[in-house]
Amino acid sequence: MIAVIADDLTGAAELAGIGLNHGLRTEVSTSVDEHCDADLLIIATDTRSLAVNKATNIVYNLTVQLQRLKPRFLFKKIDSVLRGHIIEELQSQLAASGLKRALIVPGNPHHSKKLIGDTFHYNGQPIHLSDFANDPTFPALSSNIVELLRADESISLIKKKTNFHLRELL
Repeated sequence: MIAVIADDLTGAAELAGIGLNHGLRTEVSTSVDEHCDADLLIIATDTRSLAVNKATNIVYNLTVQLQRLKPRFLFKKIDSVLRGHIIEELQSQLAASGLKRALIVPGNPHHSKKLIGDTFHYNGQPIHLSDFANDPTFPALSSNIVELLRADESISLIKKKTNFHLRELL
């Protein structure tokens, strides 16, 4: 089984479609069913719209529950333009899983989103020049990857808790 925690329903549905296209028995849910026998289980949360503490608690608890299913892989689906509590939720998942490292894969070149150096681009231009700069909750006020992830506030905490550098996350 592949298990995924998605930060919203649209991300969960997108992954479900990909799973179905690859012939996987796919299930999308808002909770973990201990009897699930799907090849791909996607848990749709609404963590992006929640307060950070509530979001991290949900991710932590879901990670613990999903590990009981012994998935071959456990992923955290993030927003393709890096909106949400990405660093904090990732730290929560690492703590729950006991893992030390994670890989963040931002963007989707097929949808005109890509990282070039430290700069995130959308439709061929830095993302802060796009309509994503007007997002009411997570505006892209910069195109710098560290600033988009709001990681500058979390770098010292990440180093203390996990003993590695943000660059290794990216």
